[in-house]
Amino acid sequence: MEDYFATTRNGHQLVDFYNPETNTLDIRSNGQYPSGVLSNLCSNGFRFEGMVCGSMEGFLQSLKQKDRDKQRQICSMKGGNARKLASRHGRQTRAQVSEEVKKEYEGRLDEIPGLFGLMKPMPGAIEAMHELQKHYDLFILSTTPWKNPSAWSDKVVWVTKYLDDVFHKRIVFTHRKDLCQGDYLIDDRGKNGTSDFAGEWIEFGSEKFPDWKSVLVYLGIVSQEHLDFIKSFNYWADRNAENLLNSMEQ
Repeated sequence: MEDYFATTRNGHQLVDFYNPETNTLDIRSNGQYPSGVLSNLCSNGFRFEGMVCGSMEGFLQSLKQKDRDKQRQICSMKGGNARKLASRHGRQTRAQVSEEVKKEYEGRLDEIPGLFGLMKPMPGAIEAMHELQKHYDLFILSTTPWKNPSAWSDKVVWVTKYLDDVFHKRIVFTHRKDLCQGDYLIDDRGKNGTSDFAGEWIEFGSEKFPDWKSVLVYLGIVSQEHLDFIKSFNYWADRNAENLLNSMEQ
C-alpha cells in the first residue's frame, strides 16, 4: 500500500509544493502530501461504472482507447504505467506500411518483411482467447507465406507480445492444416487444408460467425442473452464517460 505521507519515494526526495505566501498548492506527482495524492499519477484506486481504475491517469488514458480490452488494461494500471502504455499504443497505432513499400510489393503484400509483426489484435480477440482457454486445449495453427521468411519469427513475436500466457510454445506452422487433429478449427479461409479439416471448421468472418462474440456463443462459453446485456451496459457506460468528458471540457 502506498504511503501518502512519505517524504521519499524510490530513493528520491519528495518536494513540498505548498507556497505559504500565496496560500497555493502546486499539484505534482513528486510532491509531498497532499500535492502528490491529488496528482492524476497517484495510485488512488476506484471504480467507474463497474470498471476497475488503478488511478485517475489510468481512467483518463483509457478513454482515448477504442479497443475495449486495451481500455480495461490501461484503466486498471497505476498512473505512470498507464501513461507509458497509452503513449506506446498510440505510436504503434500510427505505424503503417509506407506507400512506397506497398507499391514495391503490389499484388503480394503478404511478402512485406515484418508485416505480421505490425498487425493489431481484432476487437474482442484477446478476451476471447482467455475465455476459451478455460474450457478448451488451445493451439495456434498458422500458415506463413513461403517467400516471406520473417513471417515465421514475426508471428512468434506477435503471439509472445499479446498472448504468451495462452499460447507459449503452442504454435504449429503448416501449409497442411488438414493433417492436424482437433475438434474445432477457427479460420477465416478454407485454404491450406482448412476446408478438409477432420473436425469442425468454424469459418470466422462468415455470416454465421461474424465476430468473436458469435464464436463464444456457439462454443457454449457465453449466452446470447448475456452478450445483449453487456452490449447495453457498455453503451450506457460509454455515454456516461462521454458526458463526463464534455463536462470537464466546459
